[in-house]
Amino acid sequence: MGTDNITGGSLPFPLPAEVKKEKVLIVAADRAQLTFLGEIISGQGYICETAKNGPEAVEKVGEFEPGIILLDITMPVMDGVDACKRLKQNAETMRIPIIILSSTGEKKIMTECLNLGANDFLTKPIDVIELITRMRNLLQFRGIEDKNKALEAIFKVIENAKKEWEHTVDVIDDIVMLVDGRDYIIRCNRPLSALTGRPYKDLLNCKWQNILKESGLSHSIDNLGDTGFYHPSGK
Repeated sequence: MGTDNITGGSLPFPLPAEVKKEKVLIVAADRAQLTFLGEIISGQGYICETAKNGPEAVEKVGEFEPGIILLDITMPVMDGVDACKRLKQNAETMRIPIIILSSTGEKKIMTECLNLGANDFLTKPIDVIELITRMRNLLQFRGIEDKNKALEAIFKVIENAKKEWEHTVDVIDDIVMLVDGRDYIIRCNRPLSALTGRPYKDLLNCKWQNILKESGLSHSIDNLGDTGFYHPSGK
């Protein structure tokens, strides 16, 4: 195979700093191809590791933890199709983007790899500019996915906190309000709705003092500056 299967000139664009820290695993049986691709990709600021066959690739993924994998189809022991299948069926490696490299443009092989979960497909001779561009795009897309998953985790925490509030504070007979630094209600329990006759959503983002005053409660300030609110019944 060798470098005859790789084309392209100098790479004219700088990569974002956050992308440069990514790790790339290059998997191919051809030593010259591994060396050349490794030099090109390392020159762009990526951290590279290589594997010469499928089993070695599967083993190194766990040790190296790459951000993306370049996987050649033609390899001994376990070819690229089988290696792709193994990686995409493993819950720990299935989210790693895989670019398949093949010396054939047969649609059947391309379709098989994509159906197995491969993220992109390039035929040889490989244009290095196209390769680096596709790598960068896949890594940036994965970065967006990771941020979205982090947001989903935060939303779950918030939702769980809301449910915990509802299952605990709402069973208290006394009025409980969570307010911000400006005295606006962020959350309250059902007794406040019962006292005011206003639905929960209409109480949010209102000043708690105003809510109590509008509900007929009077107030007084003691010598220490503390405010006490009183129900018409005197309570």
